[in-house]
Amino acid sequence: MAGGSGTAEGYVMIGDVSALADALGLVEDPDGNAIIHEVDLDEPFVDGRAPVAAIAVDLMDSLATRERSAGQHVINELLHVLS
Repeated sequence: MAGGSGTAEGYVMIGDVSALADALGLVEDPDGNAIIHEVDLDEPFVDGRAPVAAIAVDLMDSLATRERSAGQHVINELLHVLS
């Protein structure tokens, strides 16, 4: 999950969103402050975790400045380590 600007955003495997919503008492609301993405690729989630680079790239696609900047910062750090 990523948070900022009063919004929480996260990912679950397809088929798991209902269980998560039930466990957290979430209801569908287009104007709500939680965004849950369902993904059908389990390869990036080895041991239940996504690679840091994948998270950073996803954050860079955010409309929120804070999240977008954080993603860019992490990518820059990862690129610096590689060079």
